[in-house]
This record gives sequence, structure tokens and C-alpha cells, in this order.
Amino acid sequence: MSFLLHDYLVSFVEQEMSFQIQFVENGKTITTHQMYVVPQIGCKVDVNDRLFLVKDIIYSPYGSANKVIGKFI
Repeated sequence: MSFLLHDYLVSFVEQEMSFQIQFVENGKTITTHQMYVVPQIGCKVDVNDRLFLVKDIIYSPYGSANKVIGKFI
């Protein structure tokens, strides 16, 4: 029973503490990731074994980031 409770708590914390972020290049969504930290403008993020340079971040009306705009380098 405790392993069921543990799995539930872990999945709940992951959902509540993470952001679902779309990586967009040239107006097309490349991929979507669950992330715990929103990347900053100018940083490089590892996306599918490639580096993605963040140029802009679009936030939802609820304050969570949902789109990261940039390009692969």
C-alpha cells in the first residue's frame, strides 16, 4: 500500500512543480517537455541531444511558461 501512496505523491509533485513547455523554432513546435525550471532568455537548453538557444518566452495568462521561442545552434 505504501508504494501506491509513494507513486501517487511523486506523480502529484511532478505535475504541480513542473511546467509543460513547447520549444518553437520558426513558428513550428519542435517538441514539448516537462521542466522544473523555466529557461532564461539567452541560455542554451539541451533538446533531443541538440542545443536550443532561447530568444523569447511566452507565458500563459496563469503565469506559467508554455512556449520557449528560439533556434537550434
